[in-house]
Amino acid sequence: MSFRATFFTKVGFHPHLLTSYGDFTLTGPNVDRLKPLPGKLRHVVCDPATEQLYGLSTHQVFQVSLENKTATEMKLTDNVPRLSWPCGIAFDTKRQRLIVVSGYMYEYLPATQQWAVVTDMQNINLAALTYEPKEDRFYGILKHHSSSSQLMIAQYNAEGALLEAIDISHDLISKVLSKYARDSSVQLFIVENDLVILTSDHMLVVNPTSKIVELTWERYKPVSEDNVEEPN
Repeated sequence: MSFRATFFTKVGFHPHLLTSYGDFTLTGPNVDRLKPLPGKLRHVVCDPATEQLYGLSTHQVFQVSLENKTATEMKLTDNVPRLSWPCGIAFDTKRQRLIVVSGYMYEYLPATQQWAVVTDMQNINLAALTYEPKEDRFYGILKHHSSSSQLMIAQYNAEGALLEAIDISHDLISKVLSKYARDSSVQLFIVENDLVILTSDHMLVVNPTSKIVELTWERYKPVSEDNVEEPN
């Protein structure tokens, strides 16, 4: 049950996020196989047919080569609105297209190198996006603006129509996601029918049907008092 994701490391007193990319399981990253990402990339997806990586920065989309340590900006064509604050990226393997979400849902066709608008997002802001090929659906985390224990997962079809907003409430949601309300490190994946929410420090596994939430990885586990040795 492995998947590839971005690994975030906070540096400095006013945290600056450095990123790398590699293999994860539900128990966390394989730190020995992580590779640094060039530039200031955040969310990264892979076209499994070509192994081409695509990534987001604050305002741009890039083609990424880990081997050459390069990130080449993919400029949008004049037929689509200007991209601003992209918040989600996914690869639609059925239609062989890259999907990028900001105020609009954009599509990019690698075969023709053309951009187009799929739909207007109608002021819905997402924190992360992923594609599920079996159901042919997109899932996104609705932007979290409070310390609430509520999590909203949006489900879209291929045309960008909002089909459902799944309401999940759990104490772990508040613990893990509240401080990432405006943090670009939140990622979303689907692993064996479960939703996997990954931040820089935690991983949650959410069953969208039963709404059971499980914390499967914590980067900095609290130290138990029983394990603290008294100084000599």
